[in-house]
Amino acid sequence: MVALYCWNEPIFLFLARAGARLDIVNDSGHNIVQLSTWTASLESWKLISEKAKDGKLDCGYAKTLHDDHGIQHCFNTCRRSWYVGERVEEGVEKTAFDNMIRCLEDLYSSHE
Repeated sequence: MVALYCWNEPIFLFLARAGARLDIVNDSGHNIVQLSTWTASLESWKLISEKAKDGKLDCGYAKTLHDDHGIQHCFNTCRRSWYVGERVEEGVEKTAFDNMIRCLEDLYSSHE
């Protein structure tokens, strides 16, 4: 989580691939899905989806609120303020993000 807070996505990817836990919530109540929405690229979203499918991520994290709004609002609004990387075409980025969220929601639904 610290790597994403510090906008160091390569370190996040390295640690996540090496087996770092992704199923944590920090003292501010933020989880890895929220942080990746704000600060990560499509590559991280794909990795998060893979980890969720492997059972290494709590599938309910896409439902967690941030400042009383949901993850789609975070993508549409918060990301514009936080993301310092190079943005890809908006439609491509939105499709990749929605795929990650759909994966998490499908897992959430299967556990209800």
